[in-house]
Amino acid sequence: MNQAELENRLLSSVESLEDLRYCQQEGVTSETFVHTDDEGILDHGDVYDYLDNYSRENKGKLPTEKDLKSLHDFESTGAGDLKNYVQQVRWKELARNAMSFLTRNVERLNEDDPTKVIEDFAKEFSDLR
Repeated sequence: MNQAELENRLLSSVESLEDLRYCQQEGVTSETFVHTDDEGILDHGDVYDYLDNYSRENKGKLPTEKDLKSLHDFESTGAGDLKNYVQQVRWKELARNAMSFLTRNVERLNEDDPTKVIEDFAKEFSDLR
C-alpha cells in the first residue's frame, strides 16, 4: 500500500470522536500526512485538521463523507483497521523524520570528536518519537 492509500484508509477509518482521539493520543497530527494530489487539491493533512476542528466546533460530531468530498475532494475507502493504519503511518513519519535529521546533520560527523557527535545523535534520535 502506498502512502496516499495508507493515509486515505486511516482518514476513512476515523468514524467517531473516540477514533479521532485515539489518533491524537498516538501522536498523529496534520504533519503526519504528506500526500497531496497532483493538482494540489486533496491534502490529507488538511482533511485531518478539518476533522479535528469540525469535531471541536460541533460538540464531538464528525463531518459527513459528503462534506469531506465537497470541501476537500476526499473519497472515503470505508473503515478499516484504524490501529494498524495509525501504527504504519507513525512508523513512516518516524522514518521520514530520522532521514531528514541525518541529512541535516551528517556533516557533524566530520568534527574532531565523532564520539560526542554520535552520543548527541543517539539522544536526538530518541527524541524523534
